[in-house]
This record gives sequence, C-alpha cells and structure tokens, in this order.
Amino acid sequence: VKLVAQSGIGTVAAGVAKAKADTILISGHNGGTGASPQSSIKYAGLPWELGLSEVHQVLSL
Repeated sequence: VKLVAQSGIGTVAAGVAKAKADTILISGHNGGTGASPQSSIKYAGLPWELGLSEVHQVLSL
C-alpha cells in the first residue's frame, strides 16, 4: 500500500498493518503520479524521512 508522508500517517499505517498488508510504501512530497493538480504536486506532503519516523514510532508501540 502506497502512503504519502503527511501528518497522521502513523495512524493510517497502523490500520494498513492491521489489515495485514504485505508492504507499506511511504512516498515523500515528490513521489506523486503526476495525475494531481500542479499545486498539489508542488506543495503537498512531507519528506519521506519524516513519514517513516512517525510510522516507525506508531508501529513500534
């Protein structure tokens, strides 16, 4: 399951893990598909490192 790094990603990732997904991919602010509006492509999301940190904290509890 591909998730975008944003505030609250840890909670979403916990739900994905509970649903027994094989893989969780965390995409950073530059990992979009290109199908979004230009403003969303440029200004949405956080760096993937921040998302990974939050997901790791939540899933390690």
